[in-house]
Amino acid sequence: MRKNDLAYNLILVPLDFILILAAAFAAYFLRLSPLITGIRPVLFNLSPGRIFVLTSVIALFLVFLFALSGLYHIKRSSSILAEIAKVAIAVSAGVAFVIIFMFFRREWFDSRFILLAAWMFAIFFVAGGRMSMRAIRRFVLHRNGLGLENILILGRGEKAELIKKQISNN
Repeated sequence: MRKNDLAYNLILVPLDFILILAAAFAAYFLRLSPLITGIRPVLFNLSPGRIFVLTSVIALFLVFLFALSGLYHIKRSSSILAEIAKVAIAVSAGVAFVIIFMFFRREWFDSRFILLAAWMFAIFFVAGGRMSMRAIRRFVLHRNGLGLENILILGRGEKAELIKKQISNN
């Protein structure tokens, strides 16, 4: 296990948590904006404190789902599209569990709009955060020599060049 990969994942966990909270608050404030209240008035009494508590619990659950879906594996796929797909699936599964939980508890969430908007914002924010972290890692840290490992290839000739080429590509 490489130390820089471990450090990268240790940054991703709280970043994902914060971005999920940000998605919930973006949905909450969008619902309270004149753009939406002009279409449908606010008929609920959700305080920002209650949103914070509910979202914190849900965000912890989503981070757990992210771990189960392989989003914190040390050896990650090279495709950002595969990572975004995993984020979308994990967030969607988490929202589905929240809806099922509310159904069986026979609770009525005050705003379906907030739930649906938070779902979309969470996918967008977490995917954007992960793309930003990849860009920072690749274009800032690696260009400055941070997080790279030196490799010694013993030998020369065609096989050594092939190994060098494979290492460079991967």
